[in-house]
Amino acid sequence: KRIMVVADNAGEIVFDKLLVDRLPAGKVVYAVKSGAIVNDATMKDAYESGMCDLAPVVENGTAIQGTVLDQCSPDYRRLFDTCDLIISKGQANFETLDTCSDKIIYFLLRA
Repeated sequence: KRIMVVADNAGEIVFDKLLVDRLPAGKVVYAVKSGAIVNDATMKDAYESGMCDLAPVVENGTAIQGTVLDQCSPDYRRLFDTCDLIISKGQANFETLDTCSDKIIYFLLRA
């Protein structure tokens, strides 16, 4: 019913747009960092790339590597919890979300 794509780096948003465009319309939310960390995608990157025209974009409430759910904003955590499927991109997100046994998470990364 609801899919969250957890962004990785800013440069990949243009490729993420191709993915989001092919997922069911109206069911996808795209998650970015709330502040700059290394080269991770932020709301500014989402606007500049046009991602905001394809899907709602939310900030996770942090500016740290990965997605440490205990440190994310309550709003982000509630949204994460309501998603049926998570598509998580990047090594840091894998390292911080791989223990979520109660969620269906597909990890996209290069190993």
